[in-house]
Amino acid sequence: MTLSKRGLCAVLAAGSAVPMCGSWQDAIAAYPEQPVKIVVGFAAGSGSDILTRLVGKEMAKDLGQAVIVENRSGSGGSIAAREASRSKGDGYTLFLASRPNLIHRAVYGSFRYDMREDFRPIGLVARVPMVLLTGRHTELKSVDELVRRAREDPGAIKCATPAPGTTGHLLYQLFQMKSNVSLLQVPYRSPDPAFADLIGGRVDTLFMSLAVATPYLEAGSVRALAVFSPERSAMAPDIPTVEELGLPSDLHVDSWQGLVAPEGTPPEVIERLNKSLNTVLSMPSLQEALQLRGFAPPSLPNTAASFGQLMAQESERWGTLIEKWKIAAPLH
Repeated sequence: MTLSKRGLCAVLAAGSAVPMCGSWQDAIAAYPEQPVKIVVGFAAGSGSDILTRLVGKEMAKDLGQAVIVENRSGSGGSIAAREASRSKGDGYTLFLASRPNLIHRAVYGSFRYDMREDFRPIGLVARVPMVLLTGRHTELKSVDELVRRAREDPGAIKCATPAPGTTGHLLYQLFQMKSNVSLLQVPYRSPDPAFADLIGGRVDTLFMSLAVATPYLEAGSVRALAVFSPERSAMAPDIPTVEELGLPSDLHVDSWQGLVAPEGTPPEVIERLNKSLNTVLSMPSLQEALQLRGFAPPSLPNTAASFGQLMAQESERWGTLIEKWKIAAPLH
């Protein structure tokens, strides 16, 4: 395990070892002295990739060093998380985390990393509203109609769901519980084939982030029935909220992404990265670029501590529901 700055200085506190602590502190003060890498668990061109490149480009200017995006897709981001967790805690390898990374262990039973033990939070990068989509082939024009038909004929409405433990999959479960309906689950490993079948009429509904759904909505190939946020999205102001439609407020579920660093990263480096992140997220030009793609910059103050609290709350909430719903999947 990498020693913290305090632990290292304690070990080296005798004789000629003392000056080394100064060198350690000097290195922290000079951070960053080389390019910073952000590992992303999804392919180039994905929503997570686009978000990271937009933010990373501006952080590079603020930090005075290049910010390199490394795509390591596979297993819902778990491959990238595992790789990043094994990196040195020096601030030069970061990871773009999301809700599924927190609950992989609850879904798969055993995993080679633990988000809350192996990483330290830096800050939230963006939140993304979730939407309920339906195909053009259906006659569903509202959530009320969907709920009525699903109650009249349980299982008649087919719902595409992404990989177990993803936000879309969890929202599918939560919507059924809160609306007292039964939708027929049709599982997919990634969004692209799910959208293809939604457009092709092989499934009827899909819960997906607005950032991913936006191109399909703009093309008119799918319809949005509701957005699962307290307020309508500036990106899609015509989509009503679930509360407007009379559904419970605890159906407010969004997708989020945040930066984390491997355990052992010095607090001073975390603070520098958090400051840089919030500096660029306050830029009107970046905010506009993010909002055009369906991303909502986080509310301030966006501290490492507040992001850590969010991760703890999310882990507790969804871990409990996963156990209740008996969601489990084999490791691939």
